Amino acid sequence: MIAPYSCLLRAATLLTLTARLSVAQQPVTQLAFKAYLANNADSAVTLFRIAARQRPSDASLHAWLAEAALRSGNPADALQPADDALRLDPCNAQAHLVRASLFMPRYAPRGRADNDSTWAHLIEAVNCDSSDGNAWSYVWKYAIIRQDSAAESRALRALVATGFLTRPQITYAGWVLRSLPPRAVLLTGGDLDTYAPLAAQVAMGVRPDVAVVNIVMLNASWYSRPTLARHALRYDARLAVDSTGTDAQKIVTWLRQEAVTGALGRPVAFALTAPIDTTARDSALQLAGPYWLVVRPGVARTDSAKVAESLRNADALDWRGPAVAWSDRSSFHRLYEPQPALIVSRVALLDNALGAQRDRDLARSRDEWMSNFLRRAGIDWLTTNRTLEAFRASRSK
Repeated sequence: MIAPYSCLLRAATLLTLTARLSVAQQPVTQLAFKAYLANNADSAVTLFRIAARQRPSDASLHAWLAEAALRSGNPADALQPADDALRLDPCNAQAHLVRASLFMPRYAPRGRADNDSTWAHLIEAVNCDSSDGNAWSYVWKYAIIRQDSAAESRALRALVATGFLTRPQITYAGWVLRSLPPRAVLLTGGDLDTYAPLAAQVAMGVRPDVAVVNIVMLNASWYSRPTLARHALRYDARLAVDSTGTDAQKIVTWLRQEAVTGALGRPVAFALTAPIDTTARDSALQLAGPYWLVVRPGVARTDSAKVAESLRNADALDWRGPAVAWSDRSSFHRLYEPQPALIVSRVALLDNALGAQRDRDLARSRDEWMSNFLRRAGIDWLTTNRTLEAFRASRSK
């Protein structure tokens, strides 16, 4: 017998009220963390402010309030809670990192940016808590500004030692580096896909011949000049052909042209995570493993033999573990950083979509391989199925 509509309505209302009551009964601190990790920074600020009022002697709550305010785009509101945290706990690493950030050009009022003050707070942060990879990531950047190569290396090693770079991230970085041709220039797009290969080079000695260059950071002269000089990439902005793009686009255009003509003396490759607007300018790119290799126009879009070799190598590695460390306070990383194993599967998908030959036996074999690979990597059933559906769709086009 079908229940009367009024009964169904009462049941639905009861479920809604129960859910709201459950949320209301959660401690405000727990709600604040949920909002923060969901990238709802404004809500997190409101909730952390309430929590800090309820527990005014808890330095960690003031520090979280400060960081939430910073990430909400209101740096002026971050100063007082950061200072409150340091008053209660002079060695609160998170509060020192917020204070360091408030002297950075991105957050400081006009004319108030101060690299020395930023550095002082960063060093306090890692001295107070050497396990805080969030602080070490900024130490790496500011070590470049200060031309302190020893501090750069120390920061990269710390990102591995603290677990801030997870095992799958390091595994992926090593796999990419080992797949590249000798003396390649690897152009990366994000934070973690830049830290990880650099850390693998410094901490583990993996392929130090490869020049790892972050595309986005090339827009900053404090990064582009020493990085290009370190790898003997003699770029002259006065001779840039691309006169309308950003500094990064001009440098990338130059690198591509010099690689194609042979004047650069080394190959150039884009990480699969590189910005699309940089890699999609023309067809002179070849999928040659877990990267796009810059080639002359007209060359085959994929080197299936190298792709197959890279996938065999990936199959022998352990990809289990989180995509992002539990200690990573970037809600963006937590929400959007892909599992490295899924990027591996994307190599197979791209090769299948771009390959001129439609080898059905290979496609079936890859389908089975991807299923087993993702299962061993600990990827959930739903994501695995979606990935397999995308792979099958790519071969039907």
